[in-house]
This record gives sequence, C-alpha cells and structure tokens, in this order.
Amino acid sequence: MAEIVTPRPASTILLLRESAARREEVEVFMMVRHYEIDFNSGALVFPGGSVDENDREIIARPELYSGGEGLDADALSFRVAAIRETFEESGILLARPKRSSALLDAARASQIEAAHRAALCEGKTTFLNVLADNGLWLALDELTPYAHWITPEGMPKRFDTWFFWPPLRPTSSARMTAGSPPTRFGCRRARRWRAARAAASSCRFRPRAT
Repeated sequence: MAEIVTPRPASTILLLRESAARREEVEVFMMVRHYEIDFNSGALVFPGGSVDENDREIIARPELYSGGEGLDADALSFRVAAIRETFEESGILLARPKRSSALLDAARASQIEAAHRAALCEGKTTFLNVLADNGLWLALDELTPYAHWITPEGMPKRFDTWFFWPPLRPTSSARMTAGSPPTRFGCRRARRWRAARAAASSCRFRPRAT
C-alpha cells in the first residue's frame, strides 16, 4: 500500500472588492498558476501557500501583528502565512503602520512592494525583516476564517489549507498589481457571497472540506 502523504499546512485569502462596473456585485481576485509550476499548473487559484518557519518566528513577536488574541500558535501561523503569501504573489499587503488603525494606503504599499518583494521572493530577506524595517504590524484581525480544505488522500502533494477573507473593500482601496513571472493576475466578477463560494469551487483539484 502506498504511503499516505501528510498534508502540509497552508493558507489562502479571498480578496473581495465592490465592483465598479455593476451594482450589487463583488469582484474576486484570482491568479492563474504558471505552466512550469509542478503542482496544479494552469489552475485558477486564490493567492496563498505553505506555512513556513519564518511565519512561526513572527508569531513570537506580538509587536509585529494586531489581532489574534486567544489563538494558539498554529492558528496564528496560518494567518501570518496567508498575508505573507499574498504579498509575495500579488504585492497586496494587509498591514498597518504602527500605532495606526488604518490599513496601508496604496502609495505606501507600492513603495514597500518595490523595495522588498523581489528580495523576499528570492530568499534574500525575511517577512519579519520587512515588517520590522518598515514599522508595520500585520492586520490579523482583518482575516475571517471561511473554509478549511484538505487535499484527498492518494495525491502526491497534499495541503491542509485554511481560507480567509478580509472585509469587503471599496473598489478604490483594493489595489490589483502586475505580479512576477510565476503568476498572471485577473479579477473575476461574482454575485455577492454565494458567487464567491462558487469561485472557490473552480480550483482544479478537489479537496476535502472540514
């Protein structure tokens, strides 16, 4: 009997914004995975990825995030990974300046992306350093758990993935960026929250929901 692969902890974010084109619609931010990626290439996905050790280092530094009170280390690491992966893949950063209740504005987020995103993706810096050097704290309190999916047994790669979504934003505050070569970016329209759930089902692999 083939050995069952242990699922890897992972996170993703459903970024939603009000549609500028049609009333009573929201837009869902999704990406197409590059054809050279060995897992699920060409699939339409939400930004996200695996939890790593650097995420766990951040949760040991409570001055680097807001929210998460009462959550254990595993629950916090899923949230940190969701924000980090979204920044790495899209340049969108759910964070606040220290001592501020407002999320980063588009201009400041663009500056941070230009200065640090490539180095972060190339392993030349860490997300912890990006936050500390720029006086930021992650907005973990913005993330609401939406779904928990586990890749079925028998797959060569398996993920134990939590899906989160932040509050719906006006069109002007949800910045869509051009991204790096591994991904292409797009915005799919969805009708309210039910359609957002339908967008989640467009993932090519079929996980097990819990």
